[in-house]
Amino acid sequence: RRIARGGTAHPAASDKLAATAPNAMLRQTTRQCRSALRACPSAVRRLATMPAESELRKTPLHAEHLALGAKMGPFGGWDMPIQYPDGIMKSHLFTRAKAGLFDVSHMLGVVVRGADRVAFMESLCTADIQALPDGSGTLSLLTNEAGGIIDDMIITNAGDHLYMVINAGHEDKDLPHMEAQLSKFVASGKDASVETLPNNGILALQGPAAAEVLQALTPVDLSQMPFMSARPMEVAGEQCFVARSGYTGEDGFEIAVPPGGGSQHAVRGLWSTLLEREDVTPVGLGARDSLRLEAGLCLYGERHASSARAAAAGGAERAGTRTAV
Repeated sequence: RRIARGGTAHPAASDKLAATAPNAMLRQTTRQCRSALRACPSAVRRLATMPAESELRKTPLHAEHLALGAKMGPFGGWDMPIQYPDGIMKSHLFTRAKAGLFDVSHMLGVVVRGADRVAFMESLCTADIQALPDGSGTLSLLTNEAGGIIDDMIITNAGDHLYMVINAGHEDKDLPHMEAQLSKFVASGKDASVETLPNNGILALQGPAAAEVLQALTPVDLSQMPFMSARPMEVAGEQCFVARSGYTGEDGFEIAVPPGGGSQHAVRGLWSTLLEREDVTPVGLGARDSLRLEAGLCLYGERHASSARAAAAGGAERAGTRTAV
């Protein structure tokens, strides 16, 4: 919870690993994860209600997941890696000790532009966007006209525009709601526009070693980049948009990678470069869910719903202190 609110990293599982015998730590974390997954097995439970494999969308890294022996499964309408051959538990522990690499290209980047972009988004979500300095982001909730929760998201003040990332499989309700409200907003004489970035690949590099790993690939001084900040930067020769954030309870980065001009998507090269390091391992959605649960972070559809209000759904920390909705 502390890392999600901009504090220090998860009280550090890496310290526990150093101080506790590996077998004892494994047994302890096994019990914790089994208990958490029984209570909220979201990554597994959704498998029964997703489209047939032929209908599933694929990220630019789909072939890489298959080559690594990933167990694939449907998630939010996408064919995604649920776990790799080492299993969920080892992936979970590795991320807490070093750095896990997640393909989150199923998430959708959205850009809001225009002179009245802040007023428009503050009419839709709970964040005090006006108070965000340039290059800063916050967790927030996208709400309907009755104040019910439509989705959760991270929204960033990127200077001349707002940048947000919405959940996989929710664009069919998030975007129509935003577009309907945008039509009313523009009709009233205000200036705002919404653009989606469906071709971007997105990687999440999470864990105590994440900053050291990424620093070797970028000229930007990451020590000057606080948690929940974001900026464009070059990573391994590619122009990316990088946010210091994540959903594991650890320090980490979410790296949005445009397609690039080559014969293959640029995110594939960055994925391979990151996995060349011994302190980085690929991690699937199963461990992403257990890491999230262990950190006490909510997931829309598990604890949030359109009939729920922010405070009742554990989202009070995502609401701004200034009345905006």
